[in-house]
Amino acid sequence: MIRLMTEDDIPVVLSFIHKTIREDPHYNVHQQNLLISYATPLAMQTAINNAHTVVYVDDDILDVDIHRVVGMASIASNFILYMFVDPLEQGKGIGQSLYDHLEKYARLHNKFVNKNKLLVFSTENAVNFYKKQGFEEKERINHVDNGQTIIRVRMEKYLA
Repeated sequence: MIRLMTEDDIPVVLSFIHKTIREDPHYNVHQQNLLISYATPLAMQTAINNAHTVVYVDDDILDVDIHRVVGMASIASNFILYMFVDPLEQGKGIGQSLYDHLEKYARLHNKFVNKNKLLVFSTENAVNFYKKQGFEEKERINHVDNGQTIIRVRMEKYLA
């Protein structure tokens, strides 16, 4: 089930974002620490307040009172800000469900200037996922911060 993210979700979301970054083989420990320093409670609160930010809740648990947040995604205008799935839950279609939700939201709300294009700055780890969604790689950018270089991949998808 996908629902809007709330403040109560921030600790668990940050936990699996940090875990995902730690398990990404494309980054050394210094780069991982830099990326983790960007994923803060304030960043999540800003996404909740200023973008369409959702979580994926595992509702396959037998006890209907227990639901576990296992993914999150956020879009502002035509730009995908975040999309993370708990590493233990990857490969189960959760990322696909979150992406489908973001694209549907973008198509329905059409708030962005270029109404037929979605943008994302992907990590190396997620490039193939976005390519499967129809995104094209446009540019590789070396982002340098605090002496660490992080490669971000600018990708675009034209919506029909």
